[in-house]
Amino acid sequence: MKENIVHDVVIQFSEPRLYISAILTILFYLVLIKIAGRISSTTRDKVTTTLGISFLLLLVGLQLAMIFGNGMAWNVYKSIPLHLCQFNFILLGINCIIRKHWLWEISTFWGIIGGFHAFLTPQLPMGDAPYFLFFYYFQHGALIFMAIYMWKYYGFRFRHRGWLRVYLYTTIYAAFCLGVNAILNLGFPGEYLANYFYMWEPPKVDSPLIMGDWPYYLLPTLVIFGLHLLVINAIFRWKEGYGTFWG
Repeated sequence: MKENIVHDVVIQFSEPRLYISAILTILFYLVLIKIAGRISSTTRDKVTTTLGISFLLLLVGLQLAMIFGNGMAWNVYKSIPLHLCQFNFILLGINCIIRKHWLWEISTFWGIIGGFHAFLTPQLPMGDAPYFLFFYYFQHGALIFMAIYMWKYYGFRFRHRGWLRVYLYTTIYAAFCLGVNAILNLGFPGEYLANYFYMWEPPKVDSPLIMGDWPYYLLPTLVIFGLHLLVINAIFRWKEGYGTFWG
């Protein structure tokens, strides 16, 4: 029997591991982006494909760590990769292999928003055993920096009103996760609470962007998410030299 493991671990600002993990992750991906600019496009394609396969294998490793490791045991309430960042990590791994523009657009908007807040207010839903901690930072670093990597080296750009399409996709995905949570929590109640995409209860982190309890935080969160999309779209369009930031 596995011991009772604490899940939904929030790393506080006072903990040195927050800063050490974040700095090491950022340095790794900055070096990766720098090296990618010094190799041929053929070699870069091979590196990108290898990264994609590695990301997917790390996700498999995460599932195996829950099944065979000493951390939190695999369970349907916590372990399915339905949190937006884990689901997006799957999309990122696939897109590093197939390199599709539309997939990059979705993954980039989701990845930069999710990764940014994951670094600021880390909450580890499966606990902070060493592999889970490593995976958390490696995953969220990839979601941010691989978006920039593919923008820089593969010429991917946001399409006209791409931010709006991603907003609609996100609301559909949020409704789907709410349905999964409801089926698990109401139809098959167990030791854990299913809270995929934090659609059943708000995150435990201390953030001014989380306003109230369920369901009152959901609407403000969707509004804030939309504003994030607009800001990211504006930054990329500014870097690309567009005359308007909101297209």
